[in-house]
Amino acid sequence: MQASPIWVRIYVFLVVFLLPIDWFAPTGALLRELGAKPAILLLTVGGIVGVLSMLKKPLSMRIDVPIIIFFLASLASGYLAGLINFMFGWSASHHSRDPVFQFYAQSALVIASGLAVFGNTRLATEHPIGELTLRYLPVAAFIHVGIFLAEAIGLISDSRGLLRLFRISDPEAIVRPTGLFSEPSYYGTFAALYGTALFVLPAAKGRRVFHYLVGAILYACAIVTIAKTFVVVAGAQSIYLSLRLARSFRARVFSVLLLAGVTVTALIFIQAFAALNIEGNHISYCKQGGIKI
Repeated sequence: MQASPIWVRIYVFLVVFLLPIDWFAPTGALLRELGAKPAILLLTVGGIVGVLSMLKKPLSMRIDVPIIIFFLASLASGYLAGLINFMFGWSASHHSRDPVFQFYAQSALVIASGLAVFGNTRLATEHPIGELTLRYLPVAAFIHVGIFLAEAIGLISDSRGLLRLFRISDPEAIVRPTGLFSEPSYYGTFAALYGTALFVLPAAKGRRVFHYLVGAILYACAIVTIAKTFVVVAGAQSIYLSLRLARSFRARVFSVLLLAGVTVTALIFIQAFAALNIEGNHISYCKQGGIKI
C-alpha cells in the first residue's frame, strides 16, 4: 500500500471508529439530524477537503457526474414533495419543532450527504481509503469491544463521565451494556456489520486469529444482551455471503456455518424474545420511556 499523509490515516481511522455510533450529545443536541451521528460531521468535513483539494481536476463522467445528478434529483424531489404538502396540508405536525424549520434542516442534511459522498469519492481516487479502512476496522472493533466489556463488568458507568455523552435518555432506563451506543439495538447492528466483516477480512494467519476472536466476541455480546437487530443484519449478511461470495471451499463452509448459526439464533430470539413482534416492541418502547429494548 502506498504511503498516505498522516491526516488521511487519522481521518480514515476516525471515520471507521465513529461510523456505527448513533448519538453524541454535544453535536446531536445542537445540530439534531446533522450531528446526532458524529461520523456525519466528520464525513462532511472530509468531503469539503476532498472537493477543495481537487478543484482544478475535471469531473469524471463515470463517477462524479452520476453522484451530482443523484443528489440534485433527491433534493429537487424533496422540495417538490414538500411544496405540494404545504400547499394542500396533507401532513399535520404535532411536534414542538416547526415543520418549515424541519424541512430546511432535512434539506441541509441531503446537501451535506451529497457533499460527503462526492468529496470522499474524490479523496478515494487520490488516497488508498479502502485499504486503510480494512486495516483500521479490526482496531476500531477491538476498542469498541473493550469499552463494551468495561461497562459490562462495571469498570465504567454510563450514568456519568464519557459514556453519558452517548446516551439519549436516562442511562438507568437501559439495564444492559451498550458501549458507545445509545441502546442495544444499535450495538446489535454494529456487532453484525463489523463482526461479519472481521470473519471474511483477508489477513495473515496470526492476524486472522485476532480477527476471528474479536468477531466472535462481538457476536457473543450481541446475543447475550439480546440485541434483536443483530439477527436481522447478520441474517441478511449470511444470505448474501452464501449466494455471492462462497466461491472457494473454505468460503462455502464458512457461509453455511454462519447461516446455520444465525438461523438458530434467530429462532431463539423469535421464540423467546419476540424479535419480530413489532407491536410488542413498540409497547416495550413506550414502557421504557422511549428506549427500545
